[in-house]
Amino acid sequence: MQIDGSVMQAEDKTPERRQQKRLVQAKTVAEARLLATPVMQYLNERGEGKMGKVQLY
Repeated sequence: MQIDGSVMQAEDKTPERRQQKRLVQAKTVAEARLLATPVMQYLNERGEGKMGKVQLY
């Protein structure tokens, strides 16, 4: 029995994988933009800018 190697190379071909990839990217961008806001910069300078549970809707 042979296993098709293209299945392993095409991990992002299914809609579920693409959606998961988009969610990870969206979370990364959202956290970066939130940390770049003046309020978060101020809190980070004071040592109070802890990231809690961030929910994306």
